[in-house]
Amino acid sequence: MRTDPIGIVLFATATVNGDITGPELVLPAGYSRMIIKLQNGAATGTTPTLNCYVQEGVRDVVAADIVGSRPTGSVVWNDYVAFTQTTTTATRYARIKEGSSVEAVAADAALAAGTIRNGPIPQRVRVKIDVGGTNPSFATVSVIAELMP
Repeated sequence: MRTDPIGIVLFATATVNGDITGPELVLPAGYSRMIIKLQNGAATGTTPTLNCYVQEGVRDVVAADIVGSRPTGSVVWNDYVAFTQTTTTATRYARIKEGSSVEAVAADAALAAGTIRNGPIPQRVRVKIDVGGTNPSFATVSVIAELMP
C-alpha cells in the first residue's frame, strides 16, 4: 500500500462551450481514498448548464480473447461520479473511499447528478462534460484528483 498522497490533473483548465470527453488516464494502484475536485468559473449564455462525470473504463472481450487472458476489446466507459449540475461559478468535491461492492446498470453520462458509485478506486478514468443552454460557455473548468492511502 502506498503512503504518499498524489495529485493528478484529470481535466486541465480550459474554457468549455461544448460537450467534451477527456483523454483516458491510468491512475496508479495502491490507493484507497480519493478526492475529486471540479472547479469552474463564470458561465455565460442563456440558461447555461454544466454536467461533469468522472468515468471508469473496462475493456470489452472480443472473439479472439481466451479465458485467463487480458481482454483486448475497446474500452467501455461507465459513470463513476456525477457531480451536481452547475449553472454559475462553482467548486464541488467528491470524496471517495473503497467501499462495498455494488452491481449497477452501465451509464454513460446518465448517472443521477450528485451520485458516487461504491466500489474500488478505478484505475482507468476519464472526464466527460456535457453542457446545455443557448451559447453556453464556462470559464476555467478543471478537474483534479488527490489520491491517498
